[in-house]
Amino acid sequence: MYNELVYHLDLCTLSYHLYAQTLVWPFDPFYEAISKRGTSRRYNFMNQVRNREIDGSKFNKNLDPIKFLYDHFDPCLRAVHRAEFDDWQLFLPQPRIIENITKLYLEDNDTPLKSYRDREKRLDFYLFFGKTGITKDESGNNSYMGFVIHEQTNPDDPGVVRIVFRGSRSGYAERNIVEGNKSPDWETDLQIKLKSHEPDICAIPFSMVPTGFAKSLISCWPSLYSVLRKIHERNNSMPPDAITIAGHSLGGALGLQFACAMTSGNMLDNDGAVSTWGWDWHNKMSVYTYGAPPAGNIHFKNACNAKFHTERIWVSNDPIVIGAGKYYRYLDHVGTETMLEDSGGLMLPHNLQIIRWRLLEHLKKYNDDQLVQNTPDYALLGSEPSSSKDKIKKLSFSNGYWQKFISLEEVTKVLINHGWDFYLGRDDLRIEATNYLDCLIETLKQTGSYHNILMSEEDRSARARHIDDFSIDLVEHKDFIPTYPFSKDNRIATNFIEILLKDIKFFYEKFVEPRAN
Repeated sequence: MYNELVYHLDLCTLSYHLYAQTLVWPFDPFYEAISKRGTSRRYNFMNQVRNREIDGSKFNKNLDPIKFLYDHFDPCLRAVHRAEFDDWQLFLPQPRIIENITKLYLEDNDTPLKSYRDREKRLDFYLFFGKTGITKDESGNNSYMGFVIHEQTNPDDPGVVRIVFRGSRSGYAERNIVEGNKSPDWETDLQIKLKSHEPDICAIPFSMVPTGFAKSLISCWPSLYSVLRKIHERNNSMPPDAITIAGHSLGGALGLQFACAMTSGNMLDNDGAVSTWGWDWHNKMSVYTYGAPPAGNIHFKNACNAKFHTERIWVSNDPIVIGAGKYYRYLDHVGTETMLEDSGGLMLPHNLQIIRWRLLEHLKKYNDDQLVQNTPDYALLGSEPSSSKDKIKKLSFSNGYWQKFISLEEVTKVLINHGWDFYLGRDDLRIEATNYLDCLIETLKQTGSYHNILMSEEDRSARARHIDDFSIDLVEHKDFIPTYPFSKDNRIATNFIEILLKDIKFFYEKFVEPRAN
C-alpha cells in the first residue's frame, strides 16, 4: 500500500481531478481568456452567462458564474482544464487508487452514477457538495466540494472512511487577490481576515475561526451528512475501523474545521445525532493537511490537538501557509509539522506536484526501501533539476499523474496519444461550446475595437451583414479565422480575435467537428 502521507496527498490531487471533470467550459472555465484583452470584456461576457442562465440555475450576480455539470464524474477517466491564462492542467487516472473502485455515487443516491467491476476488496466513492463565496450579504455559489471513500477488504469488513475536501480553483490568482470579491473560492479564502465564534464547529469558549471557511463548511454539512449516513446504513451500522480527513490549501482548512466539529462542536449532534452511531471520532480519526492555512485561533488549536492527531505537511516559504498567520495574528496552526525544503519561486511551494516531490525526497532519507516498495512507480519523478526553470520544465513533461502545459496544442498531443475519445465525444460539450460562442459574439459586439472596425468601413450596412455572417459561421463551427470584416493590418482586431478564438478554433478543428461529421 501507499505511504499514508503520499496516499492522502494523491487523494487531494484526485479532488482537483474530479473538479476539473465538472467544468462545462474546461478551455476557459474562469473566463481568463476573455480577461486577457481587458477586464470590461470579461465582465461583459460573464453578464451574458448570467442573463442567459444556460443551465437553468440563477448565478449570484456578485460572483463569477462558473458553470458545472455533475454527470461526468469518473476517477478512471482523464480530465483537462485551463487553470489560468496559459496554464493547462491534465489529470491522469491514478492506478493504485482506482484499481479497486466498485461504485461512484452522487451524495446519498441509491443508484450509482458509475458502476465498476464487483470485487472482494471494495472502494466506494461518494461525492458531496456545498458552497463557496458566502458572505454576510451573499448566499454564495454551489459546487462540488469533495468526496468520501469507504474502503473494505471484504463485505463484512467495517472498513476505513476517508473524507477529502477540495482546495480553491479560481483562475488567475493575482487578479482574484486584487479584486477579491469575484471568484467564489477566493471570496471564501480572503475572508480569513474575518473571525467568528462558531459553536457548530468549535463550542470551546473563546474559540474563533475564519468566517469564510466556517460558512463554506457549514454549507457542506447537509450533503456530507447524507453521505456519511448512507455509508453507515450500507455498513449495517458498523462503525468504521478508522477515519481519515485530508485536504490541500482551502481543503486542508475545511478538513480541520470538520474534524473539530466532529469532536468539539455541536455539528456532531445535528441532523440525526451522528454521535449515536458509535463512530470513534476521538481515537480513530487522523487528519492530513498539505499547504493549508491556519483554520482557527489558539483555543481552536488546543481543542484539535487534544482530540485527534493531525499531520501538517508544507513546503517552506509557502505564502498560503505563512501569510495568513503573519498578517492575521489571531490564527494558529494545528498538529505535527513536517516542513519540506523550499522549492524556489513565489507560488511553487504551494504546488501539489512540488509538495509531492519534496515529500518523496524527505521520506527517502528515512526509509528509502519502504518508500520505493509502497509508492507506485508512476509517482516517482526522478532526481531534482538544478534550477526553478528546469523544475517547471521537468514537472510539465513528467510521466506523473498530473501535468502542466502552456498551450492546448501540448494537451492535444497527450490526448491523441491516450485515445481520449470518451471525454471529447460528449454531446453536451458541443452544445455548451456553442453557448460559449454565442456569449462571445455578444461580448465582441460590445467592444470598442468591434465598433471602430465598423466605423472605418465606407459601407456600414454591408459590413454589418458581414458581421452577422461571421457570427453565424462561428456558431456553426465552420470557420474560426475571420477574413472579414477584420483587416490583417488592424492590430487591435487581430490580437483580439487571436486571443479569444484561437484555442476554441483549435479545439473544434481537432476534436468536435471530426466527430460531428
